[in-house]
Amino acid sequence: ERAPTLQRSTAHPQEADDFYALLSKIVQNTKHRDELWIVGDFNAKVSSSTPGVAGPVGCFSKHTLTNANGSRLIELCEDNRLVLTNTLFKHRMQHRSNWFSDGLTHADGKPVRNMIDFVIVRRSSMTSVLNARSYGGFVTRSDHHPVI
Repeated sequence: ERAPTLQRSTAHPQEADDFYALLSKIVQNTKHRDELWIVGDFNAKVSSSTPGVAGPVGCFSKHTLTNANGSRLIELCEDNRLVLTNTLFKHRMQHRSNWFSDGLTHADGKPVRNMIDFVIVRRSSMTSVLNARSYGGFVTRSDHHPVI
């Protein structure tokens, strides 16, 4: 399965609901003693949390607003005690961005860059995560930078 784009989710919300229901079922069927790592392109923008407030999103997201896919992802994480690890560590903005538009620009002429790919783990596994961010410099056929 792959997460639907925001455009697809808006046009066909049931597809997005089905995707997150399936992912939630997989998470819930994974034994709690087993390590669980969910890594991928969720086409989801999430805004940073307030410092000191425990939740699935850390203080270092790239975005100030959460889109509909982001709300679904946050709900999945809240329901299953999961954390979006690459929002927990303070990095330069270029290392928070993991999707880069080919040709789209903001009004100021800067390219559109988003944080839509995530490394997700159980809250109880956070001691295993020392860092998470995107890395550029790889030659790929993708408009995404790997998040490690």
